[in-house]
Amino acid sequence: MMELNKKYGPLLYLRLGSRPTVVTNSPAIVREFLKHQDHVFCSRPPSSARDIMVYGGAGFALSEYGPHWRHLRKICIQELLAPSRLQRFHKDRHEEAQILVAQVLEIASKQAGQEVELRELLTTFTMNIATRMMMSKKYFSASAADEQGSVQEAAAFKEYLHVAFKLLGVFNVGEYIPFLKPFDLQGYERQMRKAMRKARTFLDVIMREHYEAALKARSCRTTSSGGGSSAAAVDADILQSAHDFVDVLLALPGENGAERLSNDTIEALILVRNSHNM
Repeated sequence: MMELNKKYGPLLYLRLGSRPTVVTNSPAIVREFLKHQDHVFCSRPPSSARDIMVYGGAGFALSEYGPHWRHLRKICIQELLAPSRLQRFHKDRHEEAQILVAQVLEIASKQAGQEVELRELLTTFTMNIATRMMMSKKYFSASAADEQGSVQEAAAFKEYLHVAFKLLGVFNVGEYIPFLKPFDLQGYERQMRKAMRKARTFLDVIMREHYEAALKARSCRTTSSGGGSSAAAVDADILQSAHDFVDVLLALPGENGAERLSNDTIEALILVRNSHNM
């Protein structure tokens, strides 16, 4: 690529199969792309991973720039990642940090004078914080599944995350040479669909648990107010007392006047949020 830039200049137009591609090695042009024209270039091209594993880009990270992306960005900034919301999870983060330190000390005491491999411990630490914040469960430790979720749930969730981490960035030849796409020569789409079938089963359980809890909370608050509170007031009350991100998402209005966010959008946010922590 460096030789091509020397020969043809700092801005190249290439065709990777059927996909037009622009390549540059100029910091000034990169700055133009990423800072001044970011709304033009920020969307990722369509991919099998996006269509199969994140509901066609229904989540925030892989959706195309537009009204849906802006709506989800607003939710992430104002509701999910607001300082007051994150502060509520201070206890969870503190508990996981204590567990991490205890694990490191235990391993160090058994391996006197030897190095302690931190990679797996830190991955477990990060993922348990993410799942506790997202859905009040932890799946990444020897006893986590027994404590707060079934072994089947933990296995399905872990399999999805490992497959997603592996396949979201692979080179799929069918996406560049369209007539090869139906043949799935590398087997990537089969792996994605298999992981998604298990993930959907797992997510159905999570959504049902939270949805039933939300209905119960809404009914209790409506009854306690003598039926005098509006639906919006009840939802606002539930939003303030939400235990995790799924509770928050179930209490928020959807787009274009919809009463709720779609299940696909909520599930895509759960999956993408956690796969990015791998």
